[in-house]
Amino acid sequence: MSASLHGEVRGESQLVLQVLSENVRGSTVSELRGQLRVRGIRLRDHEIARLLRALRTEGLVKLGRGRWSCPFSLFIQTGSGPYSRSMR
Repeated sequence: MSASLHGEVRGESQLVLQVLSENVRGSTVSELRGQLRVRGIRLRDHEIARLLRALRTEGLVKLGRGRWSCPFSLFIQTGSGPYSRSMR
C-alpha cells in the first residue's frame, strides 16, 4: 500500500470514528454510509465494513445487534494554544 493511500485510509478511519462517537445508539453500515456521504466521503458498504472490522481489531469500535458503535467518547482538539477547545 502506498504512503498516500495509507494516509487516506487512516483519514477515513478517523472520520468513521468521529461519526460513530457522535451517535449514541450506533449505526448500521448503511446509515454510516449516508452520514459519511453528507460529509463528502463516498465509500461503498464493503469498504466501510472493511474499515470497521480493522477498527474492531484495534479495539476502537464494537458491533452489537447489527450496529457499530464507539465504546468511548472521542474529543477532537481544535486549534492550539491557551484558547483551544475540545469538541465532542
